[in-house]
Amino acid sequence: MATTEVENKVDRNPLLYVTSRAYSSDIFKFLEPLKNDKLSDLSPLDLQQFLVLLDQYYLEYRRILGIRKDIRFAFKNKLDKILGDHLENYLNELTDGDSGWCVNYYGTKESKQSVFQSADMHDEVEDWLLIKTVLKNLSKVSKSGKYCFSRVFIGGEVIGDDFEAWQIFIKLWYVYENIIYRFTNGEYLNRRPNIINDAQPGTSRLMNPEKVRYITNVGTCTQFLENVDCIFTARGIGNAPFNMYELNAANTHKEEGRHDVIEFRCPNGTLDPVILQNNINLFVKMFLASKSGNIDVEVVENRFKKNTTDLELKEGKGVYGDYENFYDLIYIEQALEFADLIFDNNLDKVYFLRQYFKSLEVPKKNNHFQRAKRFTEEHL
Repeated sequence: MATTEVENKVDRNPLLYVTSRAYSSDIFKFLEPLKNDKLSDLSPLDLQQFLVLLDQYYLEYRRILGIRKDIRFAFKNKLDKILGDHLENYLNELTDGDSGWCVNYYGTKESKQSVFQSADMHDEVEDWLLIKTVLKNLSKVSKSGKYCFSRVFIGGEVIGDDFEAWQIFIKLWYVYENIIYRFTNGEYLNRRPNIINDAQPGTSRLMNPEKVRYITNVGTCTQFLENVDCIFTARGIGNAPFNMYELNAANTHKEEGRHDVIEFRCPNGTLDPVILQNNINLFVKMFLASKSGNIDVEVVENRFKKNTTDLELKEGKGVYGDYENFYDLIYIEQALEFADLIFDNNLDKVYFLRQYFKSLEVPKKNNHFQRAKRFTEEHL
């Protein structure tokens, strides 16, 4: 296989990340896990072989992701079918009374829907084991239905006040939002039916040149984030794909030694620990890539032009207005390109693309919430 390998910064011991059985699978004979091959350069024949091998591989839960230990993350899941105080008691038992884990209810405690949120977690074996224990045990007494969400929180200090990094992150989001949304559909082929109420795709709001100038024509990082928050996130539209929590407040949580967070709202609900872990990995790696200085901005800008041109040819709608097709269909070239931009090792790319492609299925045109063929070992 002829691809371009770029600099790799991952620990060279693959068994820190996956089991020996997974490491010996065919997909990782084709792509060495901790090398960094440029998948968008695959020949048509190699790409065909890669997709076949990818479809045969079932994702397993990883011991760690290989990110900095100081990076914090958390998640919030909405559940169906759990009543009264049972969730609080059960969660308290599973987490050994960790007060960082909390429960909220929709309506009354007797209602059928409730939300639990994790404590701040880090890329440690013990934290990932706890997350897996909680999700697998909750899956025995509850479920994540079609109106449920799974939100991810990442510490804003990963980028901090790096003006250029924030600009790159926002650009990556609105150019590759269709790829991100299909990936965060998780074990489903399409977005949850009520997503328009809490995490509607936000890219179309930036297609207005005046709004782009409003965001970018500023001299400070603080003003840039305030403008983004007004137009592109929940403060501005109430149902955005992500929400910034006081990213500009100089004293936010400083007395607790903490900083602000960004909440990613688009993932469908899930109790599959592999999918939750994969979602967290994507958002953290997007932050890290934005700050790395290694993003080829020309590639991103060319993709934006191509997306816009391609969809303007379809019924004159423009790509970002055609939500039903743009966010549910599969874009192989764009997905490979995005994986090359964000991830610096083949292991991450395989995990991302397996969840994105989902056996190369697309939803049927009946607007029903459709489960994909299983692609994680947790469902076997």
